[in-house]
Amino acid sequence: PPLRCSILRHRATATIRGQSVRSRPRAAPRQPRPGAAANVPAEAERPLAELLRHQDARVRRAVTRALGRIESTFTTEALARSAIDGAPTVRLEAVAALSARRIGRAGSILAEAIDDETDPEVQYALLAALGRMGTAEAVKKLAKAAEAAGGFFQTKKDVGLRIAAIQALGEARTP
Repeated sequence: PPLRCSILRHRATATIRGQSVRSRPRAAPRQPRPGAAANVPAEAERPLAELLRHQDARVRRAVTRALGRIESTFTTEALARSAIDGAPTVRLEAVAALSARRIGRAGSILAEAIDDETDPEVQYALLAALGRMGTAEAVKKLAKAAEAAGGFFQTKKDVGLRIAAIQALGEARTP
């Protein structure tokens, strides 16, 4: 069994090094659960947010994820900048981070972001996030997205996006 092998390996290593042998190896320090708000000093937020200007989208996405785990007004504003980033992966990460924040300006940032979004995957994520928010502004945007395009010669809205908006309205529990 793997556990027995690790204990034997620990005892052998301790004996070779001349250390006292413990009956069990020490447990690894507990890591905070994923998504938990990190205790980050305020002076660390600014250098982290400056990395949102990095040229590599992977770096900006990772920074956006890290900023999403820090609850402060400064990081909310930094996430607002990520929500309009040029890379869809960064915008998706920003939507996920902002949708986890139920208070503050997060709902209005998401409602503003849906107006100019062109990537379908980000649009679906924005609609779902607005449904989870359930604010009056979010419901107004969802209702607009769920409407059919009027007139015979006008361009048709994507049916999938309309259905996603209707589902999000249901999740928002609107009357």
